[in-house]
Amino acid sequence: MYRKLAIFALVSALAVLTLAGVASAATVKGKVVHKNRSAKSFTVAKRSGQLVTVHARRSPALGRAVVVQGRLLHNGTFGASKVTVGRASHRARVHGVVTYVNGRHTKFTLSGKGVSLVVRKHALKRVPAVGTVVTVTGTFTDDGDIAADDCDDFGENDGYIELEGHVLAVADHTLTLSADDDEDLAGTITLIIPAGWDMSVYVVGDELEVVAMLNADGTTYTAVGTSEDGDEDEADDEDGEQGDNYADIEGDVASIDLLARTLTMTVDDDDSLAGATVTVIIPGTIDMAGIAVGDQLEIVATLNPDGTYAAVEIGQDDADDDCDD
Repeated sequence: MYRKLAIFALVSALAVLTLAGVASAATVKGKVVHKNRSAKSFTVAKRSGQLVTVHARRSPALGRAVVVQGRLLHNGTFGASKVTVGRASHRARVHGVVTYVNGRHTKFTLSGKGVSLVVRKHALKRVPAVGTVVTVTGTFTDDGDIAADDCDDFGENDGYIELEGHVLAVADHTLTLSADDDEDLAGTITLIIPAGWDMSVYVVGDELEVVAMLNADGTTYTAVGTSEDGDEDEADDEDGEQGDNYADIEGDVASIDLLARTLTMTVDDDDSLAGATVTVIIPGTIDMAGIAVGDQLEIVATLNPDGTYAAVEIGQDDADDDCDD
């Protein structure tokens, strides 16, 4: 029987509660880049490569453009109520954190919320290091991996890391997880469970969604918190209360007011806002130091009564290096 557990960072609890204290209506647009058969989910990559895991009864084919309508679930993944499928493409662009590299340095795992997918080195001169944030562009292989043609390296991840894998072994406050969520790789990841946690809840065969910190040895991880998980049953439950709508805003920064903690942006990727200039209020939990006029940002935000937006999460396209160098 398939069971799924979730572990999330304590320090991100406010963000998780803000995003999904109640399931919230939303729309996700992008391309299907991964399918997790055991979890009955698929992963959509937005234009920037940001990964969104979608729970649904059926999964569209890899490479298909999709518009997914549904709800943001309590674990930050997405529950689909309607999926509109568009044209197919053999190209993929994905953004995440490298969480595993195989011994031959020919494959690596790229992880995001609710997903750990396999990328092949293919045309890259080198494989990015574990713990680095990268955006990979490539083509789909026959077995569903991504063969990388290009890789932008954004440097070392400065926060917690999200993993997804199956529990392969349980020992004294240590779990052995599959290196990817569909067990395509033969590799494993060692996850240390803090003292005082109840180990009886971990069962071999479970799929574990985890936010952890990479240890100093560069290979093992330590779990840092727990949370409930959503699944396809919650996704199909349309009777639950729905909260505020969330907007995905992509565009260029036109101006910045550090004192007021606001940005004005020219939107270029939203059907209803395209070409408009909007004001986004940045909360104190988000660092504005790395944002400059002209930057292209992808922002998840809520609409305020006065017509401004309150940012919940910000993604920025600003690579430090190239994996091919």
